[in-house]
Amino acid sequence: LSKQWYQRRVRGVFAVEKVVRMNDVEGRRGRTPKPLDKICAEIECPAFDSANGTDDYMKRILHESVWVGTPLENYRSPSAMRAAFMRLFRYISGANADGAKIPMTAPVVTVYHMNTTTQKITSAHTYFYVPSAFQAAPPQPTDDTVQLVTFERQLVYSRAIGDRYPSEARWSKTFQELIASMMKEGVTPNYSVFATAGYTRPGFGQQRNEAMYFGEV
Repeated sequence: LSKQWYQRRVRGVFAVEKVVRMNDVEGRRGRTPKPLDKICAEIECPAFDSANGTDDYMKRILHESVWVGTPLENYRSPSAMRAAFMRLFRYISGANADGAKIPMTAPVVTVYHMNTTTQKITSAHTYFYVPSAFQAAPPQPTDDTVQLVTFERQLVYSRAIGDRYPSEARWSKTFQELIASMMKEGVTPNYSVFATAGYTRPGFGQQRNEAMYFGEV
């Protein structure tokens, strides 16, 4: 896959404003998200165990795993998003201590930290999952702004959308729907940390993006 493929992929994070109504977690109205099992049959995904979700959201337990991440300086800036993505892409392309070529994985996850008092996002980082062949001893990055991070085993609540280019308004609506669904089941989200995940090449074929909140196992 070419460098241009990955650049087009990152452009889809908050690119074109388009709000499509969605009835449930698999988007029965509007565009239907690509099924997770089909994606993970085509490209490696993090290991997880399914938990009891509802018709409105998925619930799964992600195994402890190593990811490679970098700061996203301005989450509203397409150029900053591309820069963060390309720092990670260069890492898997050989900008690491071993010069190793590391396969691409899915999803590309951006984790946001928010001050719940001011409701302002205080930081954001973009991550690639390190594939299983490199989990035991991932090579160190040569770029100081790229770091290896171990995520502990954790519970993930997610709602999927199939929009080609989810806008910030679309993401906001999806998170509101996810919160409402979780609250209906008696689950209070940890509002201080949330994430967006992109599993597919933006603008090409069936898409899958997810809004995520995290919980303790």
